[in-house]
Amino acid sequence: MAEGSARRLALVLLALSALPALAAPPLPAPIRGMTDEAFAECRSAGGAPSLAADYARPADLNGDGTEDFLVDFVGLTCAGADGHFRGPDGFPVSVWLSGPGGHVRAWSGTALESRLETETDPPGVIVRLAGASCDPPGTGACERRLDLAAPAGAGAASGRPGGWSLRAAPGPAPVAVAPMPGPLRDMALFCLSGRPFLALMPAPGASLPETITLSFRFSDRTLTATARHEATAGEAHVIDLATTPLAQALAGRDSAVDVALGEKPLGTLSLAGSSKAIRGALEGCLRF
Repeated sequence: MAEGSARRLALVLLALSALPALAAPPLPAPIRGMTDEAFAECRSAGGAPSLAADYARPADLNGDGTEDFLVDFVGLTCAGADGHFRGPDGFPVSVWLSGPGGHVRAWSGTALESRLETETDPPGVIVRLAGASCDPPGTGACERRLDLAAPAGAGAASGRPGGWSLRAAPGPAPVAVAPMPGPLRDMALFCLSGRPFLALMPAPGASLPETITLSFRFSDRTLTATARHEATAGEAHVIDLATTPLAQALAGRDSAVDVALGEKPLGTLSLAGSSKAIRGALEGCLRF
């Protein structure tokens, strides 16, 4: 990277690092209550509870414009009482859908694994069940796509909350910023010297190698991008967006995308509001 561009990149990322971290969407009251009860149960078993990024994964599952949640206790750590919530058939899993009276539990059970299916619109939920819960019951595990109906009386929402926003930064153009799952704090997309870049800021205390590989599983394709630690950018890792269609995909029609760091799944990145934010940030340096 040229010396002048490197200095400007350092200024942009320094300004971004000084901004407060973007808050994840708050959990609805029923999920908070369930989580509080689980924390109390963990403590009574002698454990110390904490949540991972994949505990509650947001996605608009019923198409009403409001975030729903897939909650999987595999993301609830009970240190000191490991395995407290795991049974022979897996961990407790529940799906919460939005409605006019708030979020309601549309499905609950025990599953070996759960994931969001982002290839459909609206997204779906896939659970991997132990053989005894399959139809017909058997000795091997099976996968099931949940049939999720919207809560009675659900209607279209006036707007869908999302984590993407446009923020001011040094230079003439704003920066598109979104919270990231896992050991990454924020993702930022911006123009620099007429070229589009994506910067990843690590979460406090996270340690990342010089080069990291991220995979984004969209509905029509999976994109892989390499981010390199930029010496002039503090702890940030940077992707040159001129060499990948990643920005166009993030600003596309999907409502969410599953993200992995190397072979490790990080969780789901909401794309609510991404199109407006990314296009606003990159309109001067990238063709959509």
